[in-house]
Amino acid sequence: MSNEHNLSGSGVLRGATRANAINRISKAQRNNQGGVGCIMWGVACITVFLLLAVLVVKQKPIVHGLPSVIQSVRGSVVHVMKVGECQGSGVALTKDIVMTARHVTDGDSSSSYIVTLDDGTKVDVVKIVEDKDNDISYLWVEDAVLDPAILAQANPSAGEMVLVFGSPLGFENFNTASPGYVTALGRDLYSQAGEQGKRYEWHQMIQSNAPSYPGNSGGPVFNMDGEVCGILVTVVDATLNWSVPVERFRFSLNSIKKLFIMDRFEVLVDDGVVEEQYYPSYNRTPEPRR
Repeated sequence: MSNEHNLSGSGVLRGATRANAINRISKAQRNNQGGVGCIMWGVACITVFLLLAVLVVKQKPIVHGLPSVIQSVRGSVVHVMKVGECQGSGVALTKDIVMTARHVTDGDSSSSYIVTLDDGTKVDVVKIVEDKDNDISYLWVEDAVLDPAILAQANPSAGEMVLVFGSPLGFENFNTASPGYVTALGRDLYSQAGEQGKRYEWHQMIQSNAPSYPGNSGGPVFNMDGEVCGILVTVVDATLNWSVPVERFRFSLNSIKKLFIMDRFEVLVDDGVVEEQYYPSYNRTPEPRR
């Protein structure tokens, strides 16, 4: 009896021992699972934190970045003066080509024009080409000393911050930077501006509230990447102005360069045969845009 009892007791003991061992293993597994879960949770938190950090770093600085944008683009802004008469603003497209508003030159290629750079350097305008479909003129200057701006790849969006540069109310305020926002796109000014709006093709315009005045005409509108996204052409009051969007002139430069290297273009018709004759001008090829 005692042997059977001892054996039975031993079996119970062994069973209890096995149960305890199983419990310990299960507990260890649960602890391990809990540890793995904590590690995975920690990795997920770190990943989210890093993604947020990257987004914050990539976000364009608006207020704090404004001074650096102004400094980076102001060298490409110029003042355009018709000697003894009107004046306006402009921006360098290449080392020797300036873009301004067509109504600043207004079909008068016989007058003398002077372009003043940010550092005070003055250069004479050699030739003017006007865009009949936009309020845009291109000026070829005598010396290749300009600091070219970069053209944006697309028009700005409504609500986007912009910088209007120019000479509000005259040369005394040359190279003034006026920040503001794009308040509307696609504005047609035929009804508001009447004959003037039709003459200079003021349609599909960018509207902004950046402070501007007479004298800003022809000046560049920069986005916060320091790219020209428009050319200001008309002002109603200090905080209501319109600009020609970049997509209306971004692809014109190569054609303009060709026009600048000839005095005139003639088509001669002789017995039904059209002959094209080019007359070289100024013995210099316009500088490429950077």
